[in-house]
Amino acid sequence: MSNLYDPDIDSVQFNLYRKFKQNLAQKNKIGPLFKKKQKSHYLIIEYTKIFGKNKFCEHKISDEQLHTITDQELVAKLRSEKSSNSDYFLLNRCRYKNCFFSCDKSLARHSDALMFHERDLTSQVKAIKGHKDYENVHSKLFNFDRDASQVWILWNDEANFFPDALDSFHFNWTISYNSMSEASFCTYGCLTKSDLEIGSSNFDKFVLDQFSRRKNKILWFVSNCAAKKRLKVVEKLSLYNNIEIYGKCNHYIKNNFENISLIEFGDEKCAKGSDCEKNTFEGSKFYFAFENQNCTDYITEKFWRSLDFNLIPIVFQPNKEYYEKIAPANSYIHFADFDYDSKKLSQYLNLVSKNLKIYEKFFEWKKYYKIVYQANYVEQLRFCEICEKLNNLDHQLYYDKISNWFNSQCFR
Repeated sequence: MSNLYDPDIDSVQFNLYRKFKQNLAQKNKIGPLFKKKQKSHYLIIEYTKIFGKNKFCEHKISDEQLHTITDQELVAKLRSEKSSNSDYFLLNRCRYKNCFFSCDKSLARHSDALMFHERDLTSQVKAIKGHKDYENVHSKLFNFDRDASQVWILWNDEANFFPDALDSFHFNWTISYNSMSEASFCTYGCLTKSDLEIGSSNFDKFVLDQFSRRKNKILWFVSNCAAKKRLKVVEKLSLYNNIEIYGKCNHYIKNNFENISLIEFGDEKCAKGSDCEKNTFEGSKFYFAFENQNCTDYITEKFWRSLDFNLIPIVFQPNKEYYEKIAPANSYIHFADFDYDSKKLSQYLNLVSKNLKIYEKFFEWKKYYKIVYQANYVEQLRFCEICEKLNNLDHQLYYDKISNWFNSQCFR
């Protein structure tokens, strides 16, 4: 894998990610080899919507970019379908910028790649009568024969149980949170160099300010009450720690936890991205960044956002090795370091909350780095990977049973 990005994005974290990619064990994929000529452009068709909406194909492709395409009929099609005035920004920071998106399915047989979104595709497949019949499903969804050189890409960032209804599609690549996917860098967030390094004096002031005004309290925003394992962990910790909880699970917790004397319940309507949330994030030293699924590499934006808002995240799944691979060193607390003992963890939280020197160590990384997790930024990084792979493709592989591949990464 080459350096995909401009120098300001090429961070230490990406170098570690690249090294990990190059040393992966053999993937569970099989397929024929073939040679493919280098092209001036690569066309990707959004064959399904993304959460019910068109995604990148609604963006306007500039005349300058269209000039790289030699097929005049294709240029005319791409011009005519663009109704949005939004700039085509997706690949503007990538080394390879010659990949284009279209919503026009009539171009599918001529495209280099088809992109499918798991949730939207699964809904389409299950709506077809006799959807377990491979031939029937494919005849309903496709009016062309699949070209062996065409790449079929499945996008799935969710860690829910994966249905076997999509196994027959024999996808070539995946975009997902799993680092073994063809595109996975910075799925929900990552570390990159800060625009301005913080000097020692300013850093000391910053840490002292955070330490002084934040309370020894754990904050938690939670709306998925079905993830019972993390609820049990929080219930045990609530016997020793002050916890402030927001979200739709307040009612469940009030009725199911044996002791809620140390729990403060906030406004259930305190929404993500609201002033209420931002103000709440300013008051606590710690945050439960507990994932609702225990899957390889499944670390979502709740972890990255807590770091960005100067909270110390407490995590317990997935295993610590996955956090070590992507997170700033000494920036979080993993429950495994305390043998999953609530009392031991509570004692350590009290120590951190009272000792400025220990507290300070959790923020050393902020001298040099910053967190990025905004969707329009992190999506760009993964599609840099996709475009790079299309430009350098010299063989074809496919996932034999993609449901097994996804489900085997999770412990349920």
